[in-house]
Amino acid sequence: MNQAAESVEISGEFRRPRNLAQEIKGSIHDDATASKLGFRGGTVAGSVHMDQFVPALLELYGPDWFRRGTLSLTFKHATVDN
Repeated sequence: MNQAAESVEISGEFRRPRNLAQEIKGSIHDDATASKLGFRGGTVAGSVHMDQFVPALLELYGPDWFRRGTLSLTFKHATVDN
């Protein structure tokens, strides 16, 4: 049985996530440390990324998403401030 998956495209407001942990020296969020590890700058925390999806998920699935929904993400590049 070969069934095509339903394709759904949703979009939301353009957002510019902030790196609120820039001042934690020696962490991957600190520009100097992240640069030494090969990143473009201090990385935005993963929890900030997850928050970016909530408005669109609520619009698409409603509040039940908090009880039964899941979210799995793969990033190709680390996000830096703004």
